[in-house]
Amino acid sequence: MKNIIYKITVTTSFIITFFIINRENLAKPHAHSPKWQEILPEIGKELLPEKTREKMDKIFPSQQKQMEKKDGVEIYREDSHLQGKQSSPIKIYGKGKLENVTTHNPVTIKEEAIIRNSKLNKVTVGSSLEAKKTTFQTLTVHGSATLKECQVFDNTTIDGELTADNNTFHGFLQILGKQANLTNSKTADIKFSGSSSKKTLILEETEVKGNIIFEGRAGKVIIKEHSKIHGKIKNGRLETEGKS
Repeated sequence: MKNIIYKITVTTSFIITFFIINRENLAKPHAHSPKWQEILPEIGKELLPEKTREKMDKIFPSQQKQMEKKDGVEIYREDSHLQGKQSSPIKIYGKGKLENVTTHNPVTIKEEAIIRNSKLNKVTVGSSLEAKKTTFQTLTVHGSATLKECQVFDNTTIDGELTADNNTFHGFLQILGKQANLTNSKTADIKFSGSSSKKTLILEETEVKGNIIFEGRAGKVIIKEHSKIHGKIKNGRLETEGKS
């Protein structure tokens, strides 16, 4: 009887400890969330009845099973949240959230993406992107993009509209959307391409070191405060805020 009471007491203690230690992971599981078996001490696992273990597996499944490796590429089939240093190329077939990620390998996210405080190489996003305090070697977004305090060292392509605040685009910036707003930013050449709709570029406290080019229909550049264009505006007209 004493032995049974002891087992029940110890098992209960381990389960409570598991919940306390992992309350954040359980509330917001991500791609590298540990399995409950990896956290519970060995003696706790031995004391748990088999049926209890099965229930724990169903309630708290490890998110690691989302990932498979193929030809050296880590593939995630569902929405995934990655953190920390990544040593392999990554493909996420869903929404992706990257925080404090460092990698020298390509990253592909098929749907929407949120990226924070990361150092990345070649990044491709299949839908919209929201990024903050992140560096990219190259960036391709097949949707709209909102960037704040970011740097792109090589070329950038945005298929939708762009909102950029306090960013530096060292390479060529290509925009296929109707409008781009650059605030407190620096960029080289800017090129609007794509459909025949009229394109508008709004600059506020921004420096364009190269040319601004509008393909197809003539575009418009609106300068607000303290902005400079060192190159030429091709196939577009310049407006100063409050004037036409």
